Amino acid sequence: MSNSRTTAFTRRTRIAATAACVVVALGVAVSPASAETTHHHHHGLVGAWQLTGTDDGNPVNPKIVFHPDHTLDFTPPDNSFDGTGHWQEKRDGSFTFDQGHPINDAAGRPESYIHADITGQRTGDTMTAGGHAELYDLDGNQLAAYVILFDGVRLPR
Repeated sequence: MSNSRTTAFTRRTRIAATAACVVVALGVAVSPASAETTHHHHHGLVGAWQLTGTDDGNPVNPKIVFHPDHTLDFTPPDNSFDGTGHWQEKRDGSFTFDQGHPINDAAGRPESYIHADITGQRTGDTMTAGGHAELYDLDGNQLAAYVILFDGVRLPR
């Protein structure tokens, strides 16, 4: 290689190496913020929420707890049942969850069960959601279907 070509090659190599170092440094500087954003998004619903709405036109106001492992607990104010389910949330705050619980007879034995599928939108510490629920007998036959609509607010920790 001629001296001018060697100098040009060395200069290009230094520029490329410097650019690579800048990209790596920027990546290190940006990754904690990106991780925080992802962490915040990933756990956006995590925590306890108070819901207010209607189930087939009847007023409801259960408490729902979204756990970090994407499971949930759903409890009405009278603690008459413990519902459980699973949830997912997207980066834009939209979410889905399913929830189910038994309906007990007077003796406390399950006589039917409810399964609900809900979609919604979370904005900060508030949410709006809706979906449908079905009532099934213990053999899996659908007995009724309901429309569910509610708003929610995050409860203090």
